[in-house]
Amino acid sequence: MSKRNHDKNNFGGFLYELRKESGMGFEEFRQSLGVSKAYLNDVETGACRPPTPEVQFKMLKILQLKREMSESTRRQFFDLAARQRNELPADVMRYLIESGGALDSVRETENYKLYCKNEGL
Repeated sequence: MSKRNHDKNNFGGFLYELRKESGMGFEEFRQSLGVSKAYLNDVETGACRPPTPEVQFKMLKILQLKREMSESTRRQFFDLAARQRNELPADVMRYLIESGGALDSVRETENYKLYCKNEGL
């Protein structure tokens, strides 16, 4: 595994810290995820983009088996990944897709309508 600095202000460094705090070794976590050593190393060191939302959920579930996580920690996990992937946080995206009226509720707000108007949509 690479000895690069793990910056906890990005997703990979944050994931590394969560894994260490949970008491999981690199190999145990990697095997639980079913990914290669190179891939997990690249994620933790920030050498590649954060994983897809599906893998993010799997990571979080594995880590939560070993360590209780606060709401703010879960939010930071998803927010850091989303920022680096340039997309909505995976938990918010899943909620919007799975809940019946959430998308309509967003689209009915005045802020959304103003946004669309300003964007020419």
